[in-house]
Amino acid sequence: MNLVLGLCLALSAISAILTLYRIAEGPDLLDRAVGFDVLVACFTGMVFVWGAMTGRKDVLIVIVVLALTSFISSTVISRFARTRIDETERRLTDEEQRKLDLLREQEESRYINQETRLFERLWLRQNLPSHKGGEDK
Repeated sequence: MNLVLGLCLALSAISAILTLYRIAEGPDLLDRAVGFDVLVACFTGMVFVWGAMTGRKDVLIVIVVLALTSFISSTVISRFARTRIDETERRLTDEEQRKLDLLREQEESRYINQETRLFERLWLRQNLPSHKGGEDK
């Protein structure tokens, strides 16, 4: 039984080391947050295995505290990341908004003019007689 628990402890330690690499090399904040969650899960597993090996029951409190800490930190980091994303979408000034509205109106009028010309051409094709030298039908 101790062999299996020792193997579990070793695999959790290897996972923790690989996760530390993930935290150090993560390209952004959310990758590091996921790495931190995995690191806490590995550490929680190691504490659980250590408690099973030694027969101590008081480590359950430590496991619960680690799980709660992981949950709260994940929640805080996700809220922090959301506010950072919202801050990058800034409001336009009045002058910028006027320019944007003017550009949209110009684009819309250009589109309407193209549509009108297309309908005029179609109407002319349908309503004017053909001059190809044939009889009218």
